[in-house]
Order: sequence, then C-alpha cells, then structure tokens
Amino acid sequence: MPERRPHRRVYTIAGIAALVMFSFCFAMVPVYNIICRKTGINTSAANGDLLKPMSAEEAAQSPDLSRDVEIQFTSISHMGLPWDFYPQTKSIRVHPGANARVYFYAKNTTDKMMTVQAVPSITPPESISHFHKIECFCFTHQTLAGHASKEMPLVFHIDRNLPKNVRVITLAYTLFPVSTKRY
Repeated sequence: MPERRPHRRVYTIAGIAALVMFSFCFAMVPVYNIICRKTGINTSAANGDLLKPMSAEEAAQSPDLSRDVEIQFTSISHMGLPWDFYPQTKSIRVHPGANARVYFYAKNTTDKMMTVQAVPSITPPESISHFHKIECFCFTHQTLAGHASKEMPLVFHIDRNLPKNVRVITLAYTLFPVSTKRY
C-alpha cells in the first residue's frame, strides 16, 4: 500500500489562489469608484452630490427664461420590495435657475411596518453637478406602517450653468429596504 504524503504544493497553490481572489474582491469597490469617476459612467448616489441639499445662495439664481429643460421621473422598488412607489408626474419642463416641486407616492403593501431608503441616479452624467435637491425624501429613511401611504415631495433646482446641449434629464429612484429582515 502506497504511503500517503501531504500535498503541500496543492495546499500552497490553493491558499495563494484564495488570497488572490479575496484581494481582488476587496479591491473591486475602490477600483470601480475610480473608474466611474474618471469615465463619468457612475450616475448614482455614490458620486456624492446627489444626496446633498443645495444652499440658499445656489437657490437664489434667477431663472434663464430663454430655454427650458425636460425633467423625466422614474422609480423602481428593488428586488420585488412590496411597496407601490412612483412619481405622480412623469415629466415636467423647467427653466434653468428656477425651483420646481413634484411628488412621489409610496405605499407599504405589507402588514408590517417597514423602513426604506430611496437612492437617486441621474442621466446624462454631465447634468449631475447641475441638478440640486432642496427638499427630498431621499435625504432620510422613510418608515410606513403596514398598508400606510404618503406623498413625498421633491423640490429641486437646475442651475443656469447646465450645458446648453442638455435638453432632457432623467431622475430615477430605486427604493431599497433598510432592514435586513425578509418582508
């Protein structure tokens, strides 16, 4: 009967492979963020400016009445989240420099209290730094009792420095559950 020998080489290779895979996974988020910032392809809240309210000075600009921009609104509930969530207005036209207000509707369709967070994304990417939220339900978590609903306001401002070639901006919200409990 042959003698059993430890397979040190196999263990060493497997250990190195596991370490490389772990390092690769650990480095993915910062590498992805760098690539997205450099290429402008990341239009989500991770970019930073989408969740910050604008200052009073920024909101005091006078409107540019010589042009208007169509703002489209869309929403989705992440992974079958049992909420009704949608914009009450699908699109509006605004003058750069003017404030606008729209409402989103949310309803918890379960029997249990739930807390969610709306995460915005904006396209085209060159409009991100020119789209400012003054009041937004996305600034805080939203908690609703079972079968409760509410209208949630969004007050925003498109600044006058928006590039002239941008005529349509789409603001999309994805609703995520905050708690890790299954619904």
